[in-house]
Amino acid sequence: FMDSNVIGLSDQLFEAYSRESGNSYLFYSDLKQKFSRWSRNAVAFFGQSDEIIDDLGEEWESHVHPDDLMTFRKSINDVMSGNSDIHHMEYRARAQDGSYVIVTCTGTIIKDKDGNPAYFAGTLINHGLTDSYDPVTGFNNIDEFMNYLHRKKVQGIPYNILLIGIRDYDKMNDTYGFSYSSAVLKEAANIFKSLAGDLGMIFRLDGVKFALCMDPTSEDVVRNIYSELKQRFKNDLVCRGTKIPIEIGGGYLEIKDLSLDVQTIYTSIQYALRSSKREKGGDLVTFREGDNKKNYNTLELMNAIRSSVHKNCEGFYLVYQPVVSSKTEELVGMEALLRWRGEPFGNVPPNDFIPWLERDALFFELGNWILERAMRDGKAILNKYPDFVINVNLAYSQLERPEFAGHLLRLIDEVKYPHKNLCLELTERCRFLDTKYLRDQCILFKSYGIKIALDDFGTGFSALSILRDLPVDTIKIDRSFVKDIETNKTDQTIVSALTACAKNMNVHVCVEGIETESMADFLRTYNATSFQGYLYSKPVEMEDFIKLPIY
Repeated sequence: FMDSNVIGLSDQLFEAYSRESGNSYLFYSDLKQKFSRWSRNAVAFFGQSDEIIDDLGEEWESHVHPDDLMTFRKSINDVMSGNSDIHHMEYRARAQDGSYVIVTCTGTIIKDKDGNPAYFAGTLINHGLTDSYDPVTGFNNIDEFMNYLHRKKVQGIPYNILLIGIRDYDKMNDTYGFSYSSAVLKEAANIFKSLAGDLGMIFRLDGVKFALCMDPTSEDVVRNIYSELKQRFKNDLVCRGTKIPIEIGGGYLEIKDLSLDVQTIYTSIQYALRSSKREKGGDLVTFREGDNKKNYNTLELMNAIRSSVHKNCEGFYLVYQPVVSSKTEELVGMEALLRWRGEPFGNVPPNDFIPWLERDALFFELGNWILERAMRDGKAILNKYPDFVINVNLAYSQLERPEFAGHLLRLIDEVKYPHKNLCLELTERCRFLDTKYLRDQCILFKSYGIKIALDDFGTGFSALSILRDLPVDTIKIDRSFVKDIETNKTDQTIVSALTACAKNMNVHVCVEGIETESMADFLRTYNATSFQGYLYSKPVEMEDFIKLPIY
């Protein structure tokens, strides 16, 4: 029903779309001539006999998983008989190497001019592969970015990364909707490409982040590019006829040591970006090598620390700081704190690596190690203090994982540690989790008798709305509010308000940073439940903890 010119054009179009299809394959069956045609990349992946096959799908049936075959046949028969307009099904298909991958197949009948079925055509999406391009921006995606880093490592070629991220994109999404926000993102990508596309490869990473990977260049050049990007995003971005000013943050990293782990590089550049967005007002932040006060190479340190996690957390250890009753100063608990030492770095201060490491997905594994070690160390103390509570800090990268709660509960059962003697402290970054999700996690933990505390209460994390929304047992007032409590009227007013609020909500208060007897005496006039600070002990390892006079 088509003339030869149309058929020739159709073949060309099929070839063109097939080459650009990534993990989405084209196919059609000619119902009159009784043959099927498949994209070249589908033939290569699944090991079919040819692109054009003299059957209407019988050979493809041999690739469908036996357990899915009956449902597959029914769906196809429903379309062929006219009982259904479309075939749409997810099933397993056998690849050339014999393994099975999940595919989503969508097909429909195309009729000739007389209304008779002529073709069955559609697409097959291979979920065993990831497309290399981001569909919104047209840039290479995060998988290709990681491949790029691996290639540079293998080739031994230095390079630089500029990472930018759009600030407050979620608010834009809520205000304008997903479709419009995606259009804005595309316009932002066009600006980025027009300014920096000639300098290297641009990637769209997770969320609303873009990475420019380029040959080594001066930092001044990168700062000039970033400055121009900021101005263009703020003043020149127009979407659907409306000017949309966008604020960005930026991180910059020069990679000279190609022995570094790729994930170390990725975490470091993300750390620089987050510092730009949350601490530096969008100014470009450079993650530098070798400018640490301790004179060690920062990237080498982070690489060594990540490697330690992979080696069963070798080099990590816990120290503990006592928590005492505010009234009697008797021991009621302790907080577990992470430390690391390793050659040639020695003992590394926690602030030099924990903020970085908490942003790495690898912290999930390390966090589980911390929980297990703390509970095993604490079990012996329970013989002397049955109501003793161990406080363990949780990181965002732990709580964001849906499997964390189940893993924690299994770990508690394995260690045989009483649920009521464990308190989970929510750190600052946990507030970036969805509030409902965080609340549900807290409710789950509390249903098992596990206690919940808000760490550093009174700082950025501790908005009263968080206290209202989360069912916590304890708030820990940050030491910054009590270091001058005896003379600072403002701090006195704040602490008085916080402790009164907590009392009315039946929430305990632990005051951190207690350093002198006079400070402790002064704070006893407030509604604090417990104290923690150097007055009672600095953080020490377990063998020294049980030797403390307070113990």
